[in-house]
Amino acid sequence: MITVISGGKESLKLIQAFRNILYDDEISVIANTSGCFWTDGNLVCPDLDDLIYLFSGNLNTAQWRGIKGDSFSTQKLLNKISEKDAFFPIGDKERAVCIARSNILRNGGNITDAAKYLCRFFKITSKILPGTDNRYSVYAEIDDCLYPPTEFRELFCDDYNAEFRASVVIDCKKIPQMSEDVIDIINKSDAVIIGPERTNTIILPILAIRHFRKSLKNKFVITILPNLPADYSDEKYPSCMKMLEILRSVSDVIIQDIKEEINIEGSVRLNTTLDSWHKSESLAWEIMSIVRSKSR
Repeated sequence: MITVISGGKESLKLIQAFRNILYDDEISVIANTSGCFWTDGNLVCPDLDDLIYLFSGNLNTAQWRGIKGDSFSTQKLLNKISEKDAFFPIGDKERAVCIARSNILRNGGNITDAAKYLCRFFKITSKILPGTDNRYSVYAEIDDCLYPPTEFRELFCDDYNAEFRASVVIDCKKIPQMSEDVIDIINKSDAVIIGPERTNTIILPILAIRHFRKSLKNKFVITILPNLPADYSDEKYPSCMKMLEILRSVSDVIIQDIKEEINIEGSVRLNTTLDSWHKSESLAWEIMSIVRSKSR
């Protein structure tokens, strides 16, 4: 079994490729929940929900978020009533999922309970879990301003290097804890795969969960790095340097793109571009070859 530490559309593309070569019950996913937010009385967990939509066959793969064919009648009316546009519009079916989750929370359950319930409802055999049940938030700090991850991704969608310039600020009343379910799936995994995704605002918040990095110590960990800035230097991108140090400390194999200009010593070079089904599946096969060669 493999476990993917996931968040964002690039991870979704790779996971979908894994589904073409593995059974769903051989894949577990630990989702980023640091970008969850309450709106209109309900908790939205974008990264977690998109995984549920992917495995249930409902994901809008044109945008790699939300439910395909969803309508936005409720959101449009809310925008008119409040006289402002929602920064993160929520479809009607997607809103129903958020309401179902929030009802479980209001009745004393937690995010893991809600994820398990939704997976049962959608007949998903993979384990899709939040990294923690503790509520915590992450902000990307750039140019002396703080942005929630979802807003940051939207505002800087055309500025690829913004992710590497930004530092990460974690806001929580207490350090988030790993759930027993997450500990269990990591222990049972033959390999843990980190990425590919915006590492600072998606992956590092998961690795910041108490004892998470320690739980990876005796596991075979493969990390797929995003392409670093062409003008990368430790001095110019100090937060990126810290990110690389953390990933090195937990990884047995680091994969870089074959066209990457900045070389990380000891990295494996593969084509990590995921702009087609063929390329995504090819990368998935390459990763599974590395996993299987380790087990021999």
